Amino acid sequence: MSSPRVGIVILSWNSPDQVHACLKSLKKLIYPEFSVLVLDNGSSPESRQRLKQDWPSEVELLEIAENLGFAGGVKHALSHLLMQGGRDYYLLLNDDAELSPEALTEMVKAMEENPKIGIAGPLIRAGSDSPTGFIAEGSVSLWTGGTPFSYVEPTAEVARCRMIHGCCFLIKHQVVDRVGLLDDSYFAYYEESDYCVRAARAGFELAVVKKARIFHEGGATMKKVSRLKEYLMLRNRLWFVRKNGNVFQFLSTLGFVVAVQIPRRALRLALSRRWDLLPILLLAIRDGLSAGGVELIRELQKPGIRKSPAA
Repeated sequence: MSSPRVGIVILSWNSPDQVHACLKSLKKLIYPEFSVLVLDNGSSPESRQRLKQDWPSEVELLEIAENLGFAGGVKHALSHLLMQGGRDYYLLLNDDAELSPEALTEMVKAMEENPKIGIAGPLIRAGSDSPTGFIAEGSVSLWTGGTPFSYVEPTAEVARCRMIHGCCFLIKHQVVDRVGLLDDSYFAYYEESDYCVRAARAGFELAVVKKARIFHEGGATMKKVSRLKEYLMLRNRLWFVRKNGNVFQFLSTLGFVVAVQIPRRALRLALSRRWDLLPILLLAIRDGLSAGGVELIRELQKPGIRKSPAA
């Protein structure tokens, strides 16, 4: 009996070294049936040339002229794979993630044995993003817009949860058929939370597979554009709840952002002497009401602004 076919999607944005390390880990996978698509998300010509030189024939390289963010880039890549056909699963993988040899095998096995599971993720060995070194099951609160993760290794081999970390995200083809693609209005951050909520509401279960292990450094791409991260984390928190919650949950989240998130972030920016980022917090609230700010997102990606010491 042949193994289900998996299409792996990796996004690259001026990060050829990270992509190189990620692809090296994929060459060690023991799973037999997978293909790799690297989508270059509007990188510089130098970065694109590096990818072509390092991996001339082993992966499919798809290039787009503009950085569409993680959500838009993945949507573009998945549309490409859907047109090709023939995949049973789609693995969305951050370019700073490295899989253990058995990781994909264990996730596919768990999903084949549990047909209700529509999205699965691994146990993550994290860099600076976890106080314990692990990231496991995620949860969702539509009352605050929070999406916290457990930092404790799960006891169950296949641990059900409400959210999967977006750094490694295995999706059944049936989920894509029923739910559709990622919502590119997020650009980056909360797009995987949104997709998990939509999948759960469509009747699918989510789970972390304990035997599937990966290493994820965390935040490597967005560290390059700290002001964009400040903007998107607030904007998308509000947009996520407005889209998926009710009016009471949205008002609760808006109050939490104004009373807790804005003062906390403003204090951190002030201590870092990043006065230039303070107006961005207010713009994030404005645009979180309607998923606006497309032109501002383009502006915030531009180089030439000094890095935040806290980024």
